[in-house]
Amino acid sequence: MNNPIGEIDQKTLPCPFCGSRAMIENYIIEAAVFCTNTHCGAKVKAKHAPRHDTGIEEAIEKWERRV
Repeated sequence: MNNPIGEIDQKTLPCPFCGSRAMIENYIIEAAVFCTNTHCGAKVKAKHAPRHDTGIEEAIEKWERRV
């Protein structure tokens, strides 16, 4: 993944696998929610139109949809 164009300061549920805090980053054509525990590696992504933030909500929904 490329460098993020911005980190999003928004609350999400913790990681479903290890319970660590999640972080949201917005990239040029996608948004990602990922676990901050470097040993876990859980991540979800959602594509969006270039330079729009439309994928952020979708990425958060995917992250918070637990199996």
